[in-house]
Amino acid sequence: MPDRIEALPFLQPSDSAKLRLFCLPFAGGSASVYHDWKRKLPETIELAAVQYPGRETRLDVPLIDDMDHMTEHLVVELEPWLDKPFAIYGHSMGARIGFELVQGLGDRGLPLPQKLFVGACDAPRRAAAPRQGPMLHELSDDELLDRVGRIGGLLPDHLENREFVDLLLPVYRSDFRLNERYRRRDTGPLTVPITALGGTWDSYVELEALAEWSEETVARFNLFLVEGDHFFLRGTADRVVDLLLCELDQGPGQGTDP
Repeated sequence: MPDRIEALPFLQPSDSAKLRLFCLPFAGGSASVYHDWKRKLPETIELAAVQYPGRETRLDVPLIDDMDHMTEHLVVELEPWLDKPFAIYGHSMGARIGFELVQGLGDRGLPLPQKLFVGACDAPRRAAAPRQGPMLHELSDDELLDRVGRIGGLLPDHLENREFVDLLLPVYRSDFRLNERYRRRDTGPLTVPITALGGTWDSYVELEALAEWSEETVARFNLFLVEGDHFFLRGTADRVVDLLLCELDQGPGQGTDP
């Protein structure tokens, strides 16, 4: 097994860890959005925040704007690190990638996660619904920045840094292209338990759309709401991590029935 791979910049393998938690960022995001989770997790769980190609420590790797390609890439990158029990958390676009990643692992006969956590994301079957309005990846740079700013993907200070913005624009455009062109494959539901998380005032993902994740598994499903908007994991990381730990231990939670 390699000591470290670029796709998992914060991973520190430990013999005392019993489970590895792979975390998949949202569109435009990077592994660093999960950096603080490391100090919130117990020693028995390793943080394995995934770094997609084309950002931060992987700027020299071409961006990937196709879901099948992304899934194949991650299966190869993560396979050496499936040597112990693991779970997956994906936020927004990362939730869809997580779903397809589980499918890809199953297709290849590789180990499956103990649980798939999906945050702030419509169920995959909704990807086929007609989109209202223009595709984000086809907007002009100014229009795209405006839309990302309104969603909350970029903070006002970020928008004032033109060098930073110029670096992120291709990333956002590539991620939105991947997300907007995604269509769920004609496969059956997962055999892996799914837990969905949503923000109480997320104006982009309805409760009904979160509840539909229950149709994507034949195993246990649970749904939780946490205080916050579409990017609730920024302000309520402690609450999110507590929920994940509770679910992984199969302990009692304060779930919201769909």
